[in-house]
Amino acid sequence: MKWSQLGRLGILLCLLTGLPVIYSSFTPPRPMKFPDPVLPKLRFDAVSDFSCGLALVQNGNRSGFIDRNGKLVVALHLERAYPFREGFSRVVINGKYGYLDTTGRTAIPPQFDWAGDFHEGYAVVGFSGNDGSKPFFYVGFDRGNDQVRYAVIDGSGKVTARLLPGDKPDAQVSDGLLSFSRCVPGKKQPGKDRNAMFPQGMEYPHNPQSPGYEVLYGYMNPYGKIVLKAQYNMGARFSKGLASVLVNFEPKTIDKTGKSVTHRAEPGPNRLLDLPKGLTPVSLNNKYGYSDISGKLVIPYQFDDAARFSEGLGAVELGRRQWKGVNWAFFEFWNDNRCSCQTGSPWEERSALGKYGYIDTAGRMVIPTQFDVARPFHEGFAAVAVGDKWHFIDKTGRPLTIRP
Repeated sequence: MKWSQLGRLGILLCLLTGLPVIYSSFTPPRPMKFPDPVLPKLRFDAVSDFSCGLALVQNGNRSGFIDRNGKLVVALHLERAYPFREGFSRVVINGKYGYLDTTGRTAIPPQFDWAGDFHEGYAVVGFSGNDGSKPFFYVGFDRGNDQVRYAVIDGSGKVTARLLPGDKPDAQVSDGLLSFSRCVPGKKQPGKDRNAMFPQGMEYPHNPQSPGYEVLYGYMNPYGKIVLKAQYNMGARFSKGLASVLVNFEPKTIDKTGKSVTHRAEPGPNRLLDLPKGLTPVSLNNKYGYSDISGKLVIPYQFDDAARFSEGLGAVELGRRQWKGVNWAFFEFWNDNRCSCQTGSPWEERSALGKYGYIDTAGRMVIPTQFDVARPFHEGFAAVAVGDKWHFIDKTGRPLTIRP
């Protein structure tokens, strides 16, 4: 049999068996559907962002920590825990607050019934008893209770300052100073609603039952030295040498000497308002895009929701049909160090919402929309949810494999 006959026979066999002819034109392959490797691997009821190389995770009513390799550094046995700050995590063991280090070992033994995060090397804790040694259970603030004590500790657990009875500190030292409030003799201004005099978002602090006393704010250093005496109706944290305060219920910005200065900021309960940096989400007719600091639209209005960029990526939503309220099971940490973990979310309502993915600063979809909730990236990972379970992905969309 000649080679030409063999070739024709080979072509005939290919046609009969469905095998491709080697010299025929190739049909371009169909685009691969983006795999969804996250769904079967989700395993946490609630999570926090990564901080100090560790992320807080929770199943049921027990918490633990994983590292960026997915290793469970601290087993899920903690009654309550908070994300790491400056190498320390507040935890509750047997009803008492203490601190863990980033290896999962006890750094400061549990001995407090309330404790704040470390900031600038110091943390605020609470005691009771006249000698300041017996812990108290923090369920609120009672300025008339002389047994309540607050103190400042350093990273070794040593007390650097003790506040006077009835003084309530801010949750953390900021810019080298700690804001505190004090109950002092004073008269209520007749005919004025104090909450109405505060800027939007601010609320008049807890007032003792006695109408003859006034709540005023001042500032001290971490060693207890009073820098600015209690004289303000509200005192926010210092930032870059400045703080927002209320003087006779009028907003002012002061420096660390108490001198009033001119600054483009509005008074707020926790910080000076800074101008946005980088691209900022903007909306028009229920669609979101991004503008730069000058207000120029850089990424057109096309998303149903959009978040700020973090580590070069921003979470966006597509495909929303109708907005319905959904409680997402994510740790929300407020400025007074309370923690809200919302679980039992009505995920059946998610069908009315779209899916989240991530874009880069050029507007390109880097991680396709597939998540019900998508958090900002921190330390190379983002917390995402599908259904009512959470996991972590890297910047390529690959899930973090959890190892015991």
